[in-house]
Order: sequence, then C-alpha cells, then structure tokens
Amino acid sequence: MLGISLDHARAFVAFADHGSFAAAGQALGKPHTSVVYALARLESETELKLLDRTGHRSTLTAAGERVLEGCKRLLATHDELGQLCAELRGGTEPRLRIVVDASLPIEKLVRIVARLSSLPAAPPMELETAVLAEVEERFDQLDADVCLSVLPLVRSGRPTLDLAPLTLRLVAHRDHALARARQRVPASELAKHVLLTVRGSDVRLGLPTTPIDAHGMVRFADFRAKRAALEAGLGYGWLPLEKLTKASGLVEVKWDGPSRHALPVRLVTRRAARLGPFGRAFRDAVVDAFGRA
Repeated sequence: MLGISLDHARAFVAFADHGSFAAAGQALGKPHTSVVYALARLESETELKLLDRTGHRSTLTAAGERVLEGCKRLLATHDELGQLCAELRGGTEPRLRIVVDASLPIEKLVRIVARLSSLPAAPPMELETAVLAEVEERFDQLDADVCLSVLPLVRSGRPTLDLAPLTLRLVAHRDHALARARQRVPASELAKHVLLTVRGSDVRLGLPTTPIDAHGMVRFADFRAKRAALEAGLGYGWLPLEKLTKASGLVEVKWDGPSRHALPVRLVTRRAARLGPFGRAFRDAVVDAFGRA
C-alpha cells in the first residue's frame, strides 16, 4: 500500500510548478531541503524514478509526469472533501482568503468584503494585496480561495473568469519636461528621463515602453508610493487610472507610442467546486463591480 502523504504531493506539485527545489521551498514556505526529502520519499514509496537528476537542473521523467497528475488529483480531492465537510458542519466555508493585484481599485474590493462580512454566518474573510507575479506566489502560499491577477498564472488548469481590462496611463506631472513638450516626444527623448515602476515588473505586461532603455529607473514597493513620486514631479511611469483629475497634477505623456494600455484582469479560483456560498457571492459581486471582458 502506498504511503504517499499530502505533504509529498504538495512538494512534488510545487517542484513541477516552480522548476527547482529552492523555488518550490519558497512557494511552500519551507526550506528547500524539505522538498528534496519529500521527493526522495515519494520516489521510495512509488518505487519509481520520478526525477532525472543528470542535467544541470532536475527534470521530471515520463513516470514523474504521470505521477504528478495523480498528485494533483489527490490534492484536489482533499480540498473538495475539506470544503464539503466544512459546509456540512456549518453551512458555509470556514474562511475565505482572497489575494488581489495592488494595481486594481482596492476600494471596490474592500466594499464587497465589508458587505459580505456583515451578513449572518459570514466566515472570517482575509483580503491581501500583492504585486504582479507575487499574486500567484501568495495565492499558493496562503492556499487562498480566490485571486485577481493582471498576469497569466504560471500554473494552469484553474477555473478563470476574464474581467473587464484595467487601463494604465503613461503619466508625468504637468511641470515635468515630458508633459511640457509641445509636440509628441520620440522614444529617444523618453529614454533620457527617469522611469518610475513597481517591484516585480514583468515583460508579460506588454507595456509599450518596455523596449526603451531608460536613462534611469526607480522601483517602488507599491503603486501608492509610485503615484506620490509622480505627483511630486520625479519622473514618468504607468499608473492604473480610470481618469485624470486636476488635483493630482498628472497628465498623459504624449509620445510616439500609445499613452494608454489595457491589461487583462483574471479572477481565478482553486476549483469551482471548492467555493462555498460566500466565495461564490464574492466572485459574483466582483463580476458585477468590474464587469466581464
């Protein structure tokens, strides 16, 4: 009889998703040695060679690919069973964890959480913001129920709803040299100025300014700090803005490329069957608030 534990399965799936023992350990919040041990135990229990360790990086063997699918099904079944038991005990999920990209309008999401939290029998609800690729990392680390991401998730097979895209604008303060230019600025001129961005910026965003070799770059922890710097006239950069107000002092930068960029927004859940009544209510409220693509 196989002695495959859930920890073994989680370690194997994390290794397959992230490509290395170190990255898998980081995603699981454990030292990489625990992942190495778990996969060695999994090979011992299955009596199969699951990893090819002859190259620079360990890769899955053909048998490893097959066992990986079984491990994914094992974890999914465990999740569904836990959700079923929770609903049978109390009628609602034991808790609801949500991770959202910090570029999205957090006010809308907070209102939804506050409204659902005030309902009778509402479970504890946790809403956490992360930036770009960090969204998927926190989604996995927290074993969260729902995430809203502007990047495609690396791990596939999760139920996904496409929401209305998020509009980014390339902006600078009205007193900045780029904003005062009377004609459209060529990319070569744009490259002479400091570009403000946030940590974890990703080429998958497809920003029109990505190919430009900026003269200088400053990275911030979040969009709030980045916006404050832009409003202080310290550079130029992309911000998620539905509209520009005079009070902000920000204006769109007119250059040879587009000054607006649409980012797809995705609502991703672990498995559709896992969402309890409040998870489904949150999902539906987000669709109402943000709209479908």
